[in-house]
Amino acid sequence: MIRMLIGVIGGVAIALAAVPAQAHKVTVFAWVEGQTIHTESKFSGGKRVKGGKIEVFNQMGEKLLEGTTDDQGGYAFAKPAGAAALTVVLTAGMGHTGKWVISGQELGGSEPHPPAPPRTPGPPESSAAAQIPATTLEKVVERVVQRELAPLKARLADPAWGFRDIVAGIGYILGLMGLASYVNFRRGRHRS
Repeated sequence: MIRMLIGVIGGVAIALAAVPAQAHKVTVFAWVEGQTIHTESKFSGGKRVKGGKIEVFNQMGEKLLEGTTDDQGGYAFAKPAGAAALTVVLTAGMGHTGKWVISGQELGGSEPHPPAPPRTPGPPESSAAAQIPATTLEKVVERVVQRELAPLKARLADPAWGFRDIVAGIGYILGLMGLASYVNFRRGRHRS
């Protein structure tokens, strides 16, 4: 009987110890759209960060600007000129911080692009796409792909299941198993 009780208490303790810690994780996600950089900030449970402090640093660690998230956890700012890369830091109070790095490629700048594949000889193309220079077409496609991938990157940046969630789930299962064993044990004692 004591083993059963210890199993129940242990399982519940593991589950309860893991649950409150979920609120400590905060994430910030940033993406470039034209000349504007958008950010979205939220806690691990999906709750938006309201009034969080956003700071933007260049590749040298110099602070370029700061602002505050709105009621939806968003903050937007104009793309700084000449930045090769940016780091967006979110401070949500009580030690909750998150960080997102925007590369020079995402900013449309300094990172080199791979060389274009060599053209194979063939009949001349007469389509409208053939009239657009390859570098311009590559930049347009790159911007469209980045814009379409931004929501997917945001979902990947905030995983739905973290280590604490898994430990809490195991704790709940152990607690329920202990409770079931205890109830089964009690039923067995009354029948004899």
